Amino acid sequence: MIKIPYLKAFSLGLLTLSFACSSDDTATKNEDGFKLIPQDEIVPLIQPSGFYIANEDWFGHDGSNGTLNFIDKNYKPFYRVFREANPGKRFGVTTQSATTYGDYYYFVSKQGNRLVVTDKDLKEVKSLTDIGGDGRAFVGATASKGYISTSGGISIFNINTLEVEGSIAGIATETGNMAVANGLLFAVTNKKELHIIDVETDKLLISLQDNYTQLTLDNNGILWLGHDKEIKRLDTKTIDKNDLGNINMTSYDLGISSIKGQWGAWNAGSMTVSNDGEFVYWNSNGGSWNGGNKIAQLNTSTGVVNPEFYDLGHDSTEVKLAFYGSSMRIDPHTDNLVLTIKREKFGSAGSYNWVRIINQQGGIIQDIFLRGGTEESSSYNPDGGYFWFPSQVLFEDNNAPQIFTNQVILKSNKEFAIALDQFLIDQDSPWELIEKTASNLSNDLGTVRIENREFTENGKTVTKESLVFTTNTKIGKAHFTLEALSNGKVAKKDIEVWVRE
Repeated sequence: MIKIPYLKAFSLGLLTLSFACSSDDTATKNEDGFKLIPQDEIVPLIQPSGFYIANEDWFGHDGSNGTLNFIDKNYKPFYRVFREANPGKRFGVTTQSATTYGDYYYFVSKQGNRLVVTDKDLKEVKSLTDIGGDGRAFVGATASKGYISTSGGISIFNINTLEVEGSIAGIATETGNMAVANGLLFAVTNKKELHIIDVETDKLLISLQDNYTQLTLDNNGILWLGHDKEIKRLDTKTIDKNDLGNINMTSYDLGISSIKGQWGAWNAGSMTVSNDGEFVYWNSNGGSWNGGNKIAQLNTSTGVVNPEFYDLGHDSTEVKLAFYGSSMRIDPHTDNLVLTIKREKFGSAGSYNWVRIINQQGGIIQDIFLRGGTEESSSYNPDGGYFWFPSQVLFEDNNAPQIFTNQVILKSNKEFAIALDQFLIDQDSPWELIEKTASNLSNDLGTVRIENREFTENGKTVTKESLVFTTNTKIGKAHFTLEALSNGKVAKKDIEVWVRE
């Protein structure tokens, strides 16, 4: 057992706190006969094996269905991996978005098999043709619920039954990008609205009528909104459901750049944000039908916009390059930008595709030429390329949240705060986006709640999400339940609490 003198005293004075965490004390008991329970070993990090690219594929050819390619960690491409894992099965027509949430991948297409759900081995577990309209995107919301944006609004998806169960009342127009944070669903529409929906009730709380085009969520729960000639910053933690007339946003002027909605032939849009929220990137000269060849960057600390942060340039034969599909995404594991590009213009140019990985200084890490050509495509591309028409990059989420603490020892009639990172970890998901809940102490020994509290670490004051225990005059053994929801994966544990004099 290791005693930790925690760092912040509250109104009832400093409390000595103990975690039982010796590796060989499973038979050890304290002076009152309670067994000391060690902490669990942290499950080793599972590194990503690569990333996926969902493709619209060659419309009118090869069955007219979308496909999925995989780029491994050594930058080797593998083609049509969904079809390989599911002989005879297909995505829908014009696959536009791909999402990982919980135990599944979700692939959304405009027509046909509009939603295909697979396990993490890409084995199909569900395929739906009717999702309430032509498909746009999927976002997870709770352990049992997700949402699908469509040409006709937002459908509610039951993750347990893998069925659509109604739609959001009051939204009946084409809806695109969505994000969930702090119990709220945010969605933009082709009418340039921003809808805010209560995840618990599926009720539309407010529709902001303005010039919203795209959105992206950073790891701190900050929503970044494309607003044509502006970017708006919205801290989702500040939204009060009971005071929706007072939603405060910070605006950044984009100067000569702009962020367009991708409604001409909808795709998921290029707007993406670095893992630390310091930089926002987007396709700076593309139109509502895609295209463009330059990346703009907003420094969110200084407000400075660089409209020509990166130029795609030309291929080795001096043919100009252009973006296709959603164009770019930040890799959550490396913070690099992953770009989907092709030769500019139409015709055979569509069969020359690359994935380019650049760092946040614009340096090229890797160029990957995509082949996978067929007999039919070879007449257009003698180099083995194919008409992939890439739509969106999909990254792996291999690690689940883990609650590793099993026991807390407190003194009676005291209040004490313990940082939640002493209990919980998810090694590849952002801390601020993990939903945490704690139940009250059993046996009427006090209460436990989650609050932000200040601690001193390395001589600096830091604010952390914390478990705040308030014990009464009773002593004895109790427990509380800690639960974490992280990108659809759930960890739940009853943690023993020993209250002593």
